[in-house]
Amino acid sequence: MRRFSLYLRKGVYYAQLYNPKSGMYMHGHSTGIANRDEAAGIATDWLKNGIPVPKKREKRSIETRMTLDAIHAGLHTLALAPDEVQKIVDILKSRDLLDSAIVASAASSQVLYVNHSWSWFDGLKCTKTGKVRVVPLLGGIREELIKLAEFNPHGKDGFIFYGLVPEKPMDTHFLLDGLKDALAKIGISEEERARRNIVFHSWRHYFATKMRSKLDPSFVKRATGHSTDAMLEHYTEHEREEDIDTLLTAADDMFGNIIPFERKSA
Repeated sequence: MRRFSLYLRKGVYYAQLYNPKSGMYMHGHSTGIANRDEAAGIATDWLKNGIPVPKKREKRSIETRMTLDAIHAGLHTLALAPDEVQKIVDILKSRDLLDSAIVASAASSQVLYVNHSWSWFDGLKCTKTGKVRVVPLLGGIREELIKLAEFNPHGKDGFIFYGLVPEKPMDTHFLLDGLKDALAKIGISEEERARRNIVFHSWRHYFATKMRSKLDPSFVKRATGHSTDAMLEHYTEHEREEDIDTLLTAADDMFGNIIPFERKSA
């Protein structure tokens, strides 16, 4: 494993140091240099003498930075029970680093809140219905999404499915191409795929169809965001914890046997 990786952003090289404590590369730091060889020299110096602290004339040891990075990565990816989260809160309180905090329930830690949609014409905008949607996630899927976001060279507040440009997500053709490759491996030709109109969005229909065999349609609509049925209007805009638990249980029963995916070496 290389000790660091360089990438170019707006004419300046950024360096991501490999952290053996977390097994991942750390967030990128600007070297302030446009020459790759000089940027590599700076990254090597960071590994030896520490990384400068932004806006301060000091450096933190590489050991400290890597330990903190591993803690951050763990907090992002580990499946933590409420009592384990409470222990972390108690430690921060004991060090006067935190005044108060409310530990979320187990159900709320297994959902990804959909606040926006993306259009290549309009950019980032509100959802189709104008409402925030709560989507239940299997634990393995949630962890993989968080790990993917950690590798975003544009920063932690960027897109999960990031592209080359910070302000835009990845080109969706990559997803469709990946789906086509997977279909070809199971014997579905491009002609057959086109005839059956199998696209990446088909997963949404598949999810809805399979979940409907397990749950009342109203629950399925809450998971997929279909809110056209007038009978759903009596629900409050806040998702009930028992609803999320029911959706998670059904999703795990239906799809849990294929998660986590088997990883094969190249």
